[in-house]
Amino acid sequence: MRKVSPVTGQPDYPGAGWLITSGFATDAYFQRFGDWHTGHDLARSREGNEPIYAIADGKVIWAENAGNGGFGNLVVVQHNDKLFSRYAHLSRIDVAAKQDVAAGQRVGLLGTTGRSTAPHLHFDIMRIKNALDWPGKNKQRVLETYIDPNSWYREAEVTVSVEPTLTQWVRVNAPATLNVRARDSSTAAIMYRLPNNSIIEIKGIRIERDGIVWRELLSGGFIAEMYTEPVPAPTDFGVGVRTFIAPGGTPAPTPVATPAAEAVAVASSAPAPSPAPVAAPTFTIEGRGVHASAGGWAPSGEELSYVRANGVKSVLIVAYEPGQALLAVTGFRDAGVTDFIIRAATHAPVHANPDDFAADTLSRLREYYAELGGNRMLIAVHNEPNIDREGLGRAWQNGAEFGNWYTRVAQIYREQLPGALIGFPALSPGGDADIPGVVKRIDEWRFASECAPAIRASDWLGVHAYFVGDGTDIDLKPGKWRELAGGRPVIITEGGPADNIANSGAKLNNIYRRCSDVGFPVMAWLLSGAGAWHSADWTKNGVRV
Repeated sequence: MRKVSPVTGQPDYPGAGWLITSGFATDAYFQRFGDWHTGHDLARSREGNEPIYAIADGKVIWAENAGNGGFGNLVVVQHNDKLFSRYAHLSRIDVAAKQDVAAGQRVGLLGTTGRSTAPHLHFDIMRIKNALDWPGKNKQRVLETYIDPNSWYREAEVTVSVEPTLTQWVRVNAPATLNVRARDSSTAAIMYRLPNNSIIEIKGIRIERDGIVWRELLSGGFIAEMYTEPVPAPTDFGVGVRTFIAPGGTPAPTPVATPAAEAVAVASSAPAPSPAPVAAPTFTIEGRGVHASAGGWAPSGEELSYVRANGVKSVLIVAYEPGQALLAVTGFRDAGVTDFIIRAATHAPVHANPDDFAADTLSRLREYYAELGGNRMLIAVHNEPNIDREGLGRAWQNGAEFGNWYTRVAQIYREQLPGALIGFPALSPGGDADIPGVVKRIDEWRFASECAPAIRASDWLGVHAYFVGDGTDIDLKPGKWRELAGGRPVIITEGGPADNIANSGAKLNNIYRRCSDVGFPVMAWLLSGAGAWHSADWTKNGVRV
């Protein structure tokens, strides 16, 4: 059977420039949407309308709109009695039911119809003839009824089995270290290495491929089962910790970039690899920063042209989306950026349990950590926790409770991402507010004072500051923030016009100058955004200094 990518019509999957923004049956998708994902979401641009192709020869069995609450414009192709492919959210359908199609024949255009927030293709491969099937919360049925597209394109024989328990604990039993790979394949990138005797929690799914049984870590990544042995659940550490080194063991996992055998041996007299010393990121006061896409997407060519034109040297990226790190870091570096702040974020309502928030965000942070090598990487933990839509009143009730939540998340990040500098998040500026349907806020200074111990335990402090005039009126309060930071660096992680206030090159120049005058690096708001943020968007307003 000739196989081609649904987004390029060529053999390589998914194809150059295309990103898998949601994977097959991933925890991240389940936590965000409450269902298990049956295939891949593929995206390349914000505009959409790229041609979509049949992945193999077959006959169209569905070619119409499937409803605004689900697949939108949908095409389903039957390839044989046990193989069907679906192409959802199309902006246009170019085939008809009962029509024969060939591999690489266009079936429609990529869009955002149905349950979709941005242009992308939902693509899955089924074993059943049911155009509108959606197993929802039944993960077992997803694994039995659907095929992981990565596996199908590799033509590998894959056997999936589910253990009786949802998770299990194992001990690493390797000569020295065990590779943790990005996916269930010996050719996948190595995320980091676990030292021998590490105790880890894994999911209850066994994936057998090419003679190797792979197990997925609860905290993300895959290991070869042959180098592990079952152990009882540990009882001597805090709830929610996913990985730790047994007493007397070796140092924390070490990020690596070069593939190797699954279990790596070292001389018995040598310690396991440990992280190299990491220089603290340096933000020159003369340098200019920018807050990247509000949606967390890698920058477009147009956005990078503004980065170059405005001499940007530092950038804040919101780690909402998986699969963006390589394109984002490479693109920004090529445009002259040297310093990176990565904000830990989730589309779902923020978890009240800090361990759950860390588990949800770590996989995406690790992608950036791998690209940055742990060097020149700052992490902002969450955002504006003193307002209700960011957790106030649900995950915490005041600054003291948030301080405890933040301290726990910071502890996990330091263990898992050695060398990264952890920052206390910026607060929503202003006093107490309770406007139904708009915002509920605790006064930023009262909230901050309640968090003082957590701030003093941070590596740096984030601040949000906005203007309504020409930019010279940006509200920085340098004395108060420096006092609260206790000598730690203060960084303006959002500095720009308030909502619906027009941005311009002259105003941007003024905030760069004002922040430089008081010694605060600033991530100017905003490279690209939507809604009320359009007024700040550099690309939509031609903002050049």
